[in-house]
Parts: sequence; structure tokens; C-alpha cells
Amino acid sequence: MTSIYCSNKLEKLIGTALFESNDESYESDFGDWFAHYKSFRRKKCLFLIHVPTYYTIVFADFKKKDIVNLQNDFYQLLESRLINDLIIKSNHNLDLGKLIGGINFHKSNNDKKTIATLNQRIYDFEIHLDWHNLSFEEKDMLYMNALLNKSLSKSRYGKRNDYINPVTEMKEKIKNYTQQNK
Repeated sequence: MTSIYCSNKLEKLIGTALFESNDESYESDFGDWFAHYKSFRRKKCLFLIHVPTYYTIVFADFKKKDIVNLQNDFYQLLESRLINDLIIKSNHNLDLGKLIGGINFHKSNNDKKTIATLNQRIYDFEIHLDWHNLSFEEKDMLYMNALLNKSLSKSRYGKRNDYINPVTEMKEKIKNYTQQNK
């Protein structure tokens, strides 16, 4: 099971009925995600950041009714982003359902490093959206996700000046997972 920790703003949008108590968080081999939403040009975008790698995906034009199908939409969107970033091949045999498992929503765990990194990604998204005059079409969102994930991030673990590339980290995470589950 994968936990998605939601910002207070997202929690207010989707309501607390879907939330598990923080006492019941599940240990995920693949890692947990942190989610936040923000409006751009009258469209709400859901930002998800993978906590161990800082790999970011964006749901453009997200609506409250999309929560019902979020698990399936999340698998499809993640797969398209991983293929676009050349982390997996289009003819892969990776079962994302098995890799991620089910999704459980939790209130924010106040992970300051992840929240700060996500806020920087949201700022970068806004700058690129305006600078490149992009729309919310799929091809533009693939491009925007690629731009966000090419940005270096400070390492979660390590020395003060260690930086990581989210794409490289996600490749390594998936490679390790596939080797362990052969």
C-alpha cells in the first residue's frame, strides 16, 4: 500500500471521508507520495511528488470527481510520465499496480523537505507555463513534467551540497525493485 500525504488545501477539497488515520500508515517498498493542488488559469492541478526521489507528476485540470478514479488515473499518468522520461520502455513488463499497491490518503505528515521541494516544483511549473505559453493539453503536460523532473534537488540524505536528479533516482528505484522481484 502506498500512502499519499495531502496538504491541508487538498484535504479541504476532497474531504476527510477518504482519509485513513495517520496511525494506520502502511509501509511501502516503493515509497510514499505527497500531494498538493493549486489553480492556474482557472484550472486546478494536482501535484504529486515521490518522497524518496522527488519525482513529480502533475494532473492537469483536476476536479473533485476525479478522486473516485484516482488510483487508475494515477497508474496511467505515472506510466506515461515514466515512458516519456525514458525510465521505462513502452513495451515494459512492469506492473505498476503491484509496484505501488493500493492508495491510502493521509493528512500531511509535515515533511518540510518534501513540502519545500514540491513548492519549488509548483513555482517552476508556473514560470514555465507562463514563459512557454503552454496549454493544459497532454503533450504540453508531458513536456512540463519532463522539465520539472530535470531540475536538481537537494539530497534527502547525505551531505549539505549533495544534489539528485529525480529521473535518475526513479530509474534506480525501479531497477532495484525489478531486480528484487525477479
